[in-house]
Amino acid sequence: MNPFSYDALLEDEPAVEPAVERPVVLPADNPPAAGRPWAMLDPEAARLKFSEFQAQIATMKAQAGAHQITDQASLNLGIEMVAQGKKMLKAVDVRRKAIIEVPDGFVSSVNTFCRKISNDIKAIITPLDARVNAFMVEQDRLRREAERKAREEAEAERRRLEDEAAAERARIEAEAMANGASKEEAAAEAQAAVDPIIPVVPVTAPASTVTRTAEGTAHLRKDWAWEEVDFNLVPREYLMLDTKKLNQAVKAGVREIPGIRIFEKPKTNYRTK
Repeated sequence: MNPFSYDALLEDEPAVEPAVERPVVLPADNPPAAGRPWAMLDPEAARLKFSEFQAQIATMKAQAGAHQITDQASLNLGIEMVAQGKKMLKAVDVRRKAIIEVPDGFVSSVNTFCRKISNDIKAIITPLDARVNAFMVEQDRLRREAERKAREEAEAERRRLEDEAAAERARIEAEAMANGASKEEAAAEAQAAVDPIIPVVPVTAPASTVTRTAEGTAHLRKDWAWEEVDFNLVPREYLMLDTKKLNQAVKAGVREIPGIRIFEKPKTNYRTK
């Protein structure tokens, strides 16, 4: 019994061109003339080779969705549906691989030699990029150091002026009291006689973070990053289970791991004919 009528697909399976090596000839104009892909790489032509599979999807979906397993007969039919669906999956994949084998080899070859060229270029510019970055980092450090010193000098000057003003106010106040003024009158006179200290704001040249050349520009960007200092102090929410190691342990026969439930998970296996 063939609920999905899969045998008909096999009987009428369209021929797929043998996957033989042949050069891919690119057209002189790029993109291709008239906006059409090269015939060998035409996705519409490839899609048509799977049209009979696509035509079966709606029927398969309706039959599988409506099928209920209630007894041995319905179980057998369900198994047959799944098995035939798996055969169709395999057939689609076989046809797909046959269609893409030659262009895939072409793409792989192009990627291989382009990767070699890219790696050679990266090997040249990576050390130079590191030197550029080191110089710009040092320039930024020197700029920040100059700003820090300017702030410290401005603060020292502010304190010096305040000390001088305080000494002058004390002198005037003492002189006024010696001339018969009350303490409050002397303090007011001293306060009025000495101008308030205006904080000195250090003036620094605006930082230039962009370097422009005829070929391009570069600027120093600071991104937040992290590095491990003490693994034992890392909060639990930032930790992750090693699923690969857990799977290997369970397959090797480990049945007890603290914090882990190890159990049998039923799964039906199919073997198609």
